[in-house]
Amino acid sequence: MQAVGTDEAIMVEPLSPAVGLEVRGASLDAPQDELSAMVRDLWQVGGALLFRNSADAARDAAALGRAIAGNTLITVSASVPGTTDWAMVGADTSDPPPLACIVGTDSGKLPPLWLAGMEAAADAMRLTASDTLAEAQGLHFAHSLDGPMLPILQKHPVSGATVLYPPPRRAAVVDPVAHAIVRTAEEPQFCYRHDWQAGDLLAWDPRVVRCKWADMPDEDSAVFAIVRAAAPQPATRPEWEMPL
Repeated sequence: MQAVGTDEAIMVEPLSPAVGLEVRGASLDAPQDELSAMVRDLWQVGGALLFRNSADAARDAAALGRAIAGNTLITVSASVPGTTDWAMVGADTSDPPPLACIVGTDSGKLPPLWLAGMEAAADAMRLTASDTLAEAQGLHFAHSLDGPMLPILQKHPVSGATVLYPPPRRAAVVDPVAHAIVRTAEEPQFCYRHDWQAGDLLAWDPRVVRCKWADMPDEDSAVFAIVRAAAPQPATRPEWEMPL
């Protein structure tokens, strides 16, 4: 695969069997239409994309956000996405899930970040625990004390794939099926640990990828962005609620 207007090949390699792709040879400083389309295709396949050797984390993070969002009008909030506990970023609010989470670092001085592929986890459960997966249909849980009730299984709005959408452990312990979903989501084969290097730019889709930090980074230690649609639609709520 060639970058448009260059002779440099674009190489793509998996970060792990369950989540993430590393993209090499693609410059984000002036992405063209074909390269942007390729980024969006890889985004759907990998759920997370890593670019290395960025010369300007802020500039490249903005370019990557535009490439991922395509023609969607976007807003960007500069805050650290995630916590030191496993979480689906954005699940604790009534807004629709963000389109992307992006972290870029010029120094590489960030604590490790774990990502977990929830589409791969759902596929595995379909093969090894289909009864549990069937029982999970219709279960809803809140991801925070004042957050909305959300289904524990969701369809990705673009790919249509079934993904696990596990709540925090404190919410799942009240139901054995939910607890089984959470345990599956945390199994090592679905996880990828990222140890940062200077110039790294890492983005993931919070609708299909769970995350957690080893330690919370300082807000001025890197570029942090949560990308949302500019005109989100109100989230729907089920008729009943299960307390935390």
